[in-house]
Amino acid sequence: MWNLERSTASWRSEHLQAVVELALPGEGLQTVTWCGTLLVPAQLMRIEVAASSAPAHLTVDDVYIRGSDVIVTYAETSQCPVRTQVYWRIWEESARGPFVGIEAIVSTQTQQLDSDPRVTISSTLGKSEWFSSVIPGEARGFQPAIFDRSGACQFDTAPDGTAILARVAPIGCSYGHIIPGSDRIAARVVRDPAHQTVTITGEFFDARLEKGVLRRARSWGLLMPRSLDTQHMADRWARVRDAAPPLTT
Repeated sequence: MWNLERSTASWRSEHLQAVVELALPGEGLQTVTWCGTLLVPAQLMRIEVAASSAPAHLTVDDVYIRGSDVIVTYAETSQCPVRTQVYWRIWEESARGPFVGIEAIVSTQTQQLDSDPRVTISSTLGKSEWFSSVIPGEARGFQPAIFDRSGACQFDTAPDGTAILARVAPIGCSYGHIIPGSDRIAARVVRDPAHQTVTITGEFFDARLEKGVLRRARSWGLLMPRSLDTQHMADRWARVRDAAPPLTT
């Protein structure tokens, strides 16, 4: 369950431990431990707002816990003329092994007549085998990711979304990242050789944001055993595709 201490939210349950520095949403969930094993390095469900002139730090206006959600509202300021609300939502399933889901829901609105609403939701992991899926709803759709000389992975995207899978060596854990097609501008996977990490990013909202308009994006991260990981991803994608819009306030 979530626990709040000043500007830090920490999650502790049977299969997952993680920490979020709420004033630094661009750092995401850190110190991630899955089934007793620390994932190094790992930053999951990182949130960045394009309108912010200081993207590393946002002003926390309100924060509270509701069930398995930690909900943070960031103030609209001169440095970031967009009011942003983030839900980090976690759930667990044990029927087919230790399965942890992390959902990020990001809403933006503004009092300005015109502003940039773009947000990115990304995750960074260390040494792993990477796969991408052109057909997220089918386990056989996953193919090895191929990185070019610049460190980028070019892959096709389906209109209804994109699924990326990383098999984290050598702990037998897989991480899946689902980026829906709605409001998505781009999806990319980029390798950083200097830090030996790879970052999955979904970018959302290409139109300008007008006063009174609310925009909302979401992505999903999945931690699971390596066995049957593609089937887990296909099953979760089917649920994501058919799910009703998220209930938020």
